[in-house]
Amino acid sequence: MTNSTHTPGPWVIYDERAAHGSRLIYSSSEYGVGEVWDINNNGENKANAHLIAAAPELLEALEYARRFLKSEDVDTVYIDTAIAKAKGTAE
Repeated sequence: MTNSTHTPGPWVIYDERAAHGSRLIYSSSEYGVGEVWDINNNGENKANAHLIAAAPELLEALEYARRFLKSEDVDTVYIDTAIAKAKGTAE
């Protein structure tokens, strides 16, 4: 099983630190989390960087939604799958 801990959020994008059109993603403690490159030069790196930077908050929102939906006896299979994938525990 993979370690399911991650660098705590929030994560932010620092465009001014990037080179050659890449976008750098850092935690609030200035720890580097990742870098997104715009290989095809079509601007997708900005959208991808924002999606990655939102990952900690998205995971927290999914876990909250799962708790709420489970209390309402709603099937959470899709949420469970997304949470497992985010935590590296998906089969």
